[in-house]
Amino acid sequence: MIRNLVLLALTCVSNSVQAQEGDAGRILAGVEALPASGTPGPVAVFGERAFALVLAAAEGGEAPLAAAARVGQGRVIVLGHSGYAQRVREPGMARFLRNAVEWLGNGKAQPRLGARAGWADSLEKAGLAPVALRLEQLEELDVLALPVLDLTEDEVARVAEFVERGGGLITAETGWGWQQLNPETPLAERPVQRWLARHGLAFTLDALASEGPYAVEALEAGRGNALTALARLEQGRKVQAEDGWTVAFAARALPAGPSDFGAELERLLARHAKALVASERKPLDEKEPLLRALAAAQWSLDKWSLDSARAPGAIEAHPAASDFPGLAGTPGITQELELDTALDGWLSTGLWADAGVAVTVELPPEALQAGLRLRIGAHADTLWHLDEWRRMPAITREFALTGAQTTVASAFGGALYLVVPEGCTLGLLRLTLRGAVPAPHFVLGRTTPEAWRAARRHPAPWAELEGKHLVLSVPARVVRELADPTALLEFWDRVLEAQAELAARPRTGLRPERFVLDRQISAGYMHSGYPIMTHLDVAEAVVDLEGLRTGRHMWGFVHELGHNLQRPAWTFEGTGEVTNNLFALYAIEKLCTLPAGQRGHEAVDSPPDLAAFRARGAPFDEWKSEPFLALRTFTLLQETFGWEPFRQFFAEHEALPHAQRPRTDDAKRDQWLTRLSRLVEHDLGPYFTACGLPTSAAARAEVAALPDGWPAGWSGQE
Repeated sequence: MIRNLVLLALTCVSNSVQAQEGDAGRILAGVEALPASGTPGPVAVFGERAFALVLAAAEGGEAPLAAAARVGQGRVIVLGHSGYAQRVREPGMARFLRNAVEWLGNGKAQPRLGARAGWADSLEKAGLAPVALRLEQLEELDVLALPVLDLTEDEVARVAEFVERGGGLITAETGWGWQQLNPETPLAERPVQRWLARHGLAFTLDALASEGPYAVEALEAGRGNALTALARLEQGRKVQAEDGWTVAFAARALPAGPSDFGAELERLLARHAKALVASERKPLDEKEPLLRALAAAQWSLDKWSLDSARAPGAIEAHPAASDFPGLAGTPGITQELELDTALDGWLSTGLWADAGVAVTVELPPEALQAGLRLRIGAHADTLWHLDEWRRMPAITREFALTGAQTTVASAFGGALYLVVPEGCTLGLLRLTLRGAVPAPHFVLGRTTPEAWRAARRHPAPWAELEGKHLVLSVPARVVRELADPTALLEFWDRVLEAQAELAARPRTGLRPERFVLDRQISAGYMHSGYPIMTHLDVAEAVVDLEGLRTGRHMWGFVHELGHNLQRPAWTFEGTGEVTNNLFALYAIEKLCTLPAGQRGHEAVDSPPDLAAFRARGAPFDEWKSEPFLALRTFTLLQETFGWEPFRQFFAEHEALPHAQRPRTDDAKRDQWLTRLSRLVEHDLGPYFTACGLPTSAAARAEVAALPDGWPAGWSGQE
């Protein structure tokens, strides 16, 4: 019989509140705040004897910045950023370290302290006396201070034995940062993560608000502990607003391997599995906190289902998969492919994996160490933070391809992609896929009209139209009657070439951009990135060549493509939703047939009145908050001086050495003034001032000798 950890957790709370409050009080005594240290990664807390020390804001809720646990006879403290090993000069940190070592010393008057890496210097500055730490000689120590994510299996075993027999450990790691530096090794698979998880702690891939310092306050017993929150959710009494989020957050971070929290989640999943369905007709919203938390658990636990103990054939189709992304419902085939790995990113295979169906990839020996991965599903946006889910919040997977034969499966299924890392040198790669279903797939310059007429009837529910510079992932229904996508994809390629022309960044050697249509996305009506995500209501528009040519459907698409061309060196506060529109306007002007006086968006055709804005004193805060008002500042210049000065402006920034690129907003605005003034051969200083754009006296003086540069149509000129 599976032990009911809900009752245990409730009992644990009542029995251990005093002990944990006493522990936290000792660790935090005299500490008012922990300093900011970059962007910390929160720590998940989900053990009976684990507790949060300091909470901070994360996306959707609060999560522990620092936490602790009693582990066997010993004790552990973890902090969510590696920088805390060096921040002793900040208020409160030295006191925190002294308190921490005293608590970790487990009653010893002067704990013998061993330290590695930056810890030694910081502990000395805190008034402690660490010695060099050697994991082979732990018997002479009481407390360890060291980074842990890079420890090997054997090293973790030594540390674990040391702690569980009564020793102490303090460590600080940035989970998301470590993952960026080690993209081929999942954070949750690190040996120390599996050990910590058995005791209710884990580093995570999330991020906390970077604004510090982080205030220290007395936390209510169990606050921030997912096991306690899960107990309240199942009991349905004294549920707190953040309980569902706390459980979901910890569940997403749960590493592979056994833990009491994982076992309890498994038990509840078995009970509620049939209810874990989010759809357009019946969304899953915040009124169901337990189900939303269990959805996160289901996703996390499924991540670890393809191990030696569970074959891919045991993966079942999720009950929501037939609703979205859909099923092909036909037997898979064996397909040999040749893919060009010269460009990184997702390479379309033209195949679909049905939900719960195993797919096998066969690779040649030379590809086994190339860092290739197989992706199932294009709908990469995750929806955990949204109040309502109209599809399940995470439905795609990626799998490392390190063997000659790799078999994978997904509970949701999806289009199949070979994911190529940057710098791959394999060139043309031959591989074989078994068990996948053909999808409608057109490749410009390769698929003949005759082949397309057959391919568009393939049974997969999603299709891909692949141009040279852009790939469209759309519902198969919108291409079933599309006679020949050639002209459509050629048009889209010209759009991207036009935008790249203005940006002074030729598309040669760049991976294609991607549009992926989705029922629900993580933010906005559309959002940029790789892929660019948008909603299903544009499914017909994105393949409607006539509507695109006439400009009816263009703005949203070219707006998001413009975002992907923005550079930090010339994007200052207030222009994030502005300068991308220059690329939108350029592409529309070059490629669309709009009526005279129209530029593709009504707010550009009938722009805000800059003269009225100036009469209000041209407040910069208003300029920054009104994108089309700000855009008018640039379009007046473009209408007067043409596009060439803008193209040269972007080209000059591309040519700048990295160290010379402006980093502050003040410097970026000055660069817009001085460079653009020289390029149009007019002093734009008075115009910038009239438009409310702050610039330095030095920058204005630099171009003051040029003729005045009021643009044509400026009604506020003096």
